[in-house]
Amino acid sequence: MMQKAQAAYQSRVQVVDGLIAALPPQIESRLAAAEDDMLALCFEIVCRVLGKSAVQPEAIRAQLTEAMGALRGRQSVAVHLHPDDLQALQKEPGWTSSQIGGNDVRWVASSEVVLGGCIVESPEGGLDVRIETQLNALRDLLLQTRRAARSGGVVQ
Repeated sequence: MMQKAQAAYQSRVQVVDGLIAALPPQIESRLAAAEDDMLALCFEIVCRVLGKSAVQPEAIRAQLTEAMGALRGRQSVAVHLHPDDLQALQKEPGWTSSQIGGNDVRWVASSEVVLGGCIVESPEGGLDVRIETQLNALRDLLLQTRRAARSGGVVQ
């Protein structure tokens, strides 16, 4: 009787040992899945917050100022905005087309650009500062960082 109890006890200890040994890989797998979910959630939150604020005239003006600063000194600059954004800017008190970028700027209402977006072009090249382009770049960076963290590598 004592031998059966001891054998049953040993059997249970082996089962428990097996379960304990299986825990670290299971925990690691669950954490990796949770990190992916957290990354997706953070990206979704950033998209929503930026999406709502990006269509405000102040945000559009700031985006334009930054884009035009990057292209300062270039000739024949064309700024493509969503028609509603261009109209909103033109309705702002005291706005003139030379206020952002100078007199050599051509303003183009383009329905291909989403609200809050902007594409600045010149003969020397262009700059795509549409919100979806920036969000795609952010998503790619987050995914690249995540892949590098998993492989123990460095983000390039």
